[in-house]
Amino acid sequence: MIFEVTQLAHRFGGRNLFQGFSYQFSRGKFYSICGPSGCGKSTLLRILAGILKPTEGTIKSAQNLKESFVFQEPRLLPWLSVEENIALPLTLQNQMTEPLTKALAVSQLLTQVKLENAGKLFPEQLSGGMKMRASIARALITEPNLLFLDEPFAALDENTRQILQNDLRSMMSRDASKSCFFVTHSVSEAVFLSDEILVLDRNGALKLKVQISDGQKKETLSRFSETSMSLAQLISRGYDV
Repeated sequence: MIFEVTQLAHRFGGRNLFQGFSYQFSRGKFYSICGPSGCGKSTLLRILAGILKPTEGTIKSAQNLKESFVFQEPRLLPWLSVEENIALPLTLQNQMTEPLTKALAVSQLLTQVKLENAGKLFPEQLSGGMKMRASIARALITEPNLLFLDEPFAALDENTRQILQNDLRSMMSRDASKSCFFVTHSVSEAVFLSDEILVLDRNGALKLKVQISDGQKKETLSRFSETSMSLAQLISRGYDV
């Protein structure tokens, strides 16, 4: 167990969200949170991450969680190079980090996110996809075991989006100890990436839960497989619009 959520409710903008949402989230899984616009997906993500305090309910967390958050916008500092942006969390958290240790960690992540030739560049010199790769690398530099992503690929073109989905799926599959919470409007993206998908209704109540088995997970490597299409249709029917 990584989170146990009990009777969650949150008042936001004159609305009552989640209506007693309760759920137990397991460690080492990739969870996607889907639902219509304005249903509270990002609010739920921020509550789980501890950024927001819910109006009602309790959240019990596992011990020794090290969290990182990836926002929809890359939020890179324009006056820092890609290398410096990626290293920033280490700089802020531990001023005593050895320069060689920091440089090695940054170099390894640049290779992992396929930016090995872009470390000296500045954000204005990067494409949208490269900026998001740098943002993900920055989130990974502290070696978190819990990763929150709030629609990180929403502003990208479809080809770049699919490339980054492939990269994220590959990175997560290499480390089974990591847990991930991912907000998306894209049903196909959720199917491709997830172990479990939660669909919220327009008020943030849990309307549908879809668990993807290991066998189905292999078949979703093809976005157009029968399994992928069937799961996408099931989730789409769960939307309350």
